[in-house]
Amino acid sequence: MANPVLDNIGICKSQPEYGEGYICSGSLYLASTAFQPLGIPSDDEFWVRPAKMWTQYKVWNSTI
Repeated sequence: MANPVLDNIGICKSQPEYGEGYICSGSLYLASTAFQPLGIPSDDEFWVRPAKMWTQYKVWNSTI
């Protein structure tokens, strides 16, 4: 059965002219993976270990 909310591109009903050509249901899944760390316990090493400089920071600051 079609889902009118998830199967249409647009803010109100179907407005495909506002969408990008690459948008699909997979894009919704990929965007939702950003929230996965919220399921990790607050005392896990992921949250409590000291932060490190990430690759983009190192590249733009010429530290690589």
